[in-house]
Amino acid sequence: MADNPRVAHRIEHGVLPQWMDVARERREREAAAMNTAPPPPLPPQTLTPPHRTRARGRHRAPSRWCRRRALFHGALSVLGVMIAPVIGAFP
Repeated sequence: MADNPRVAHRIEHGVLPQWMDVARERREREAAAMNTAPPPPLPPQTLTPPHRTRARGRHRAPSRWCRRRALFHGALSVLGVMIAPVIGAFP
């Protein structure tokens, strides 16, 4: 804010807007309250590992299980096409 020429002029010459006085008082009150208040208690430390969830959403790549299943079905289809003429399933 001090890089603003109007504010810099007012700071140099001592004429400050009312909101700057209010902001300074508020900062002083908050600093005084922070010094007198006891520090907040620390949360208890837990040693449990973080829970990993499976990624979901349309922007995610399919899981490995899905790829294996697709490869398995594709292999069965090709095998069926190769075996069908041998067995005589489609005359």
